[in-house]
Amino acid sequence: MKFIDIKYQPEKGKCFLGAPSLVRLPDGTLLVSHYYCGEGATRSRQGKDNLTSIYRSEDEGQTWENIAHISDHWGAMFFVHNDAVYSLGRVHPFGSIVIRRSNDGGYSWTNPTDSRHGFLFQADPNGKDPKYHGESQLTVFNGRVYKSVENKTSDIQGFCDFKSGVLSASLDSDLLNADSWTLSNFVDMNPEQWIPDFDQYEDVSYGNHGWGWLEGAVVPSPDGRLFNILRAHSPLRKWEGHGPSSEDIGFNQERADACENSDHAIMLEISENGKRQTLDPKTALIDFPGGGIGRFIIRRDPVTGLYLSLVNRSPDAANKFHYWRNILSLSCSRDLIHWQLAGKILEDDSGLSMAQSREMTGFQYPDWLISGDDIYYICRTSYRGSHNAHDANRITFHVLKNFRDKLKNRSVLQ
Repeated sequence: MKFIDIKYQPEKGKCFLGAPSLVRLPDGTLLVSHYYCGEGATRSRQGKDNLTSIYRSEDEGQTWENIAHISDHWGAMFFVHNDAVYSLGRVHPFGSIVIRRSNDGGYSWTNPTDSRHGFLFQADPNGKDPKYHGESQLTVFNGRVYKSVENKTSDIQGFCDFKSGVLSASLDSDLLNADSWTLSNFVDMNPEQWIPDFDQYEDVSYGNHGWGWLEGAVVPSPDGRLFNILRAHSPLRKWEGHGPSSEDIGFNQERADACENSDHAIMLEISENGKRQTLDPKTALIDFPGGGIGRFIIRRDPVTGLYLSLVNRSPDAANKFHYWRNILSLSCSRDLIHWQLAGKILEDDSGLSMAQSREMTGFQYPDWLISGDDIYYICRTSYRGSHNAHDANRITFHVLKNFRDKLKNRSVLQ
């Protein structure tokens, strides 16, 4: 497996690396950011993870230079506008939403001191509603920039209390001014009202195994509408004679194969220039490979017209461990609704058994861009020395050469 380490974090420090973002600047430079989390991470005086690092590459990703550290900036994603690069995130997990701008290629950044200089939306200072979340892509559409965001409305473990919203602003406005930004209505999932066969799934209140949504990709459809396509976190289907427990998943592979339901995403339509999101119960739930396993980014290839995504899903139906993050695949769609895997692009080569690999290896939260005939992508990577598959010890850079060759003979092309 060929990759380039942008950042390696020794496991002894108990500090882990999260949610990277990748962008190409107008001068061709590549810029990457990521945050730190875990017991050993730098934290604010309030005990919150709050640090982001910035890296530059001027040789197409072959070497990287760490050029900046930003405190009180976390879970952020890049976008470029008018020769400046912006980083939109939060001050800490579930914290206030802030935006920063760099006019010198990422070396220095503005400070969000108030609502006129990048402090956009205040989270509740006591950890109550609102609590903002969302390491999701930024998308430019019809003169506005959009980003999916969630509000966690309780202290319940997992995602079943996440409400989905969208943040947007006109590109003609002052993007550091909070008055330029619109926050849509927040939509409650209410899965019991519209999920087919809802009563055939485990209790939605069961922590991480309940229905939930998060980390949406805002994408324009072929007919010019705009959608927020969310990662759909779903519980296991009921299994006669077994209750919902981690032991069932860990030691009963037959049950996991029969009852896992990770291949879905949920589509919400965005309207009124980002002021409103709506859910159509008849069309919201779509089949999406790996849609429930981790964050995905969706972008459209200007050459083929196909929508593409990098997802944690194996195209090998015989692989009993295909619902984990130790395999990364390319998927494609003509219409955003019907998706097909085009092939694996990254797979653990550490020599671990598949069962060990799923526990210790992860290629997750990829961000990517098209560069000619290739895809450049970065991953939050757990590999060789990681604490576990989730808690990453590396941010890695990869190149998928001639990616359109993988799209040939796909049924979505017909």
